Amino acid sequence: MPRRRLLLVSQHMGIGGLERVIATIARTLDPELFSPRVVCLRYKGDFGEALEDEGVPVEVLPRQEGKADYFAFRHLADVIRRESIDVIHTHNTDAFITGGLGRILARRRTVHVHTDHARSFPDRFRYYVAEHVLARLAYRVVGVSDHTTDNLARYEWIPRRKLVTIPNGIDPSPFDAPAPRAELRARLGVPPDAPLMGLGARITDQKGVDVLLHAMPRVLEAVPDARLAVVGEGPDRPDLERLSASLGLTDSVHFLGARTDFVELVPALDIYALPSRWEGLPMVILEAMAARLAIVATDVGGVANAVRHESTGLLVPSEDPVRLADELIRALRDPELRRRLGGEARRVFDEEYSADVMTRRYEALYLRRGLPDSASPARA
Repeated sequence: MPRRRLLLVSQHMGIGGLERVIATIARTLDPELFSPRVVCLRYKGDFGEALEDEGVPVEVLPRQEGKADYFAFRHLADVIRRESIDVIHTHNTDAFITGGLGRILARRRTVHVHTDHARSFPDRFRYYVAEHVLARLAYRVVGVSDHTTDNLARYEWIPRRKLVTIPNGIDPSPFDAPAPRAELRARLGVPPDAPLMGLGARITDQKGVDVLLHAMPRVLEAVPDARLAVVGEGPDRPDLERLSASLGLTDSVHFLGARTDFVELVPALDIYALPSRWEGLPMVILEAMAARLAIVATDVGGVANAVRHESTGLLVPSEDPVRLADELIRALRDPELRRRLGGEARRVFDEEYSADVMTRRYEALYLRRGLPDSASPARA
């Protein structure tokens, strides 16, 4: 069988969960079956530069800086024709619209797979209409969790026969031989033996870090030497630092800013805390599972697909700092519970959330082989 020419389309390939998925697919495809390339609608970004260094072509569509290009699909159609693309895989709304229209204009028999990486519903009505129409012309529309897939059916009226759930996947190798714990703690600037909770995220209202801060005084009453590391930047960071100071948490909560080495530092944690208000299937949860961490997370979006209460982690309602604190205290006080949750999390990760599992499922769609092994069909 000749290699299929695959075009992966995204807004950009900067640092982010969606972009990491695209890079992972490009890196783990069967090289005897597929030849990948990437098109960015806006800019190349760090992941794009890395893929180019690895030999994957990455192209940015021409556009006028600072202006919306409502005809970008014409440029994408040129790429599809020029490169004789066999499969196009678009990611999120702008890429879906641009890629879907570009494929139509190119007039090639190109298989179209689209992935929605989760967003807050309800969204803009015009997006619903556009995605509803384009979904009927695509081969399959993928949600990264059952919750996301259900929202696509509910809000965008996408037929269930078009929908499939394929969870994100990551490469577990960075977590298989971590550096010594004392070295990792030193890089984070926390004591080597302090009970350490942490999270890494863009610091926005979505992530619920304020709820976690409100939970911390209760945690510290029970576990006085506990520490919290918050890694990441975002518009809410200044307000959260002020909130932390007002709650008397300056010595216990460390705002560490953006860290390019956070993946390497995850094994330094005792507990991964995710207090989000909404999510799809966040990559940080998969990192925590791969690192065999105990996870305490809010039961929102697709989190419960991976974090199964009392099995691979502990779930609490969103916006409930008391329940969040109580489960954090429980896990901090019980090393055996943490070991059990972390071990089961890694077992489930290996079966369902590794990069190879994710990519094999997408390959089945690219080849139009129907429902990929172990993926979830949309529920009727």
